[in-house]
Amino acid sequence: MIKQDENLLGQPIFQNPGAPVPSNEMGNAKPVFNPNQAANMEYVYGTPIQRQVSMPQREIAPFAMKDQNGDGEITRGDVIKARIEGYKE
Repeated sequence: MIKQDENLLGQPIFQNPGAPVPSNEMGNAKPVFNPNQAANMEYVYGTPIQRQVSMPQREIAPFAMKDQNGDGEITRGDVIKARIEGYKE
């Protein structure tokens, strides 16, 4: 029986391998840009992590609407009623 954290060959399975390798640098391929060009691009556009952090964060929150028509559940009718008559707390 194999352990849960090993594959069939007995090698460990890594859950988070880190940043993916660009497809143009896999195997024996050379980078597209020389180090000087890459440094200039990083100065102008920032690193991938800096670009990711600069994006606005979405708030992931549950839909917190209350029952509007008194039937005990939130339905399409509640949404329509709230839009037409205004939302009631």
